[in-house]
Amino acid sequence: MRIIECKYHDTNERAMDFQTEQLLEKTYAGVLGKLIGVYLGRPFETWTHQRIIKELGHIRYYVNQDLGVPLVVTDDDVSGTFTFIRALEEHGPERGRLVQAIGDTCVRSIWAQSE
Repeated sequence: MRIIECKYHDTNERAMDFQTEQLLEKTYAGVLGKLIGVYLGRPFETWTHQRIIKELGHIRYYVNQDLGVPLVVTDDDVSGTFTFIRALEEHGPERGRLVQAIGDTCVRSIWAQSE
């Protein structure tokens, strides 16, 4: 297996190294956690805490069916995450160009598919 080293600094500014398997596992776990959170919270994302507790109680399951809304819809919470990565991959991290690159990639990848 080819080793990819990814160096980053944590909040304590310690350099950390990850090998490919660790990087893939952490990336998968992060994406999975994001998907769970987005889909769990979407049906009531604009509600106040008080309204959530009053109408639904503590959330322990996907409430979308109870509220009559779809579980999965196209939005920027999920697609944006991957669009930013794609924009970096396609255009590189050049300062001053990245905002335009992300916009171009969004138009091509997200909105073009929803038409």
